[in-house]
Amino acid sequence: MSVFDVALEQVVTRVPEIRFVTLTDTDGIEVARKSVRTDSDAQTLATEYTTVLRTVVGMAKDHGLGALRELQIGTERTTALLVAVTAEYYLVALLEPDSITGRARFHLRMAGLDLEREFA
Repeated sequence: MSVFDVALEQVVTRVPEIRFVTLTDTDGIEVARKSVRTDSDAQTLATEYTTVLRTVVGMAKDHGLGALRELQIGTERTTALLVAVTAEYYLVALLEPDSITGRARFHLRMAGLDLEREFA
């Protein structure tokens, strides 16, 4: 198991609300993933969210807001958390709807700090 797989496994073990998590670059190219519940649309949805991510990263840069650290998108059926590992790589997690996101945000951020070393 790669260091990426181990990190994702730890996140889903610590955050039962997560149903899918992936490490992806800003172009939507997946490095690793962990699916907890079968969801045929999860990977497609995570890839689509990277389109939103690129838009927000560009907007932040254009307005001098600095690097994007985190983005949360809530809908009726899921909550998506996108947490920066580096400027190019993000953890994208899909949570159960109406999840309390604090624990997920914390563990994704901790995993991101651990994984950042792998990209240095």
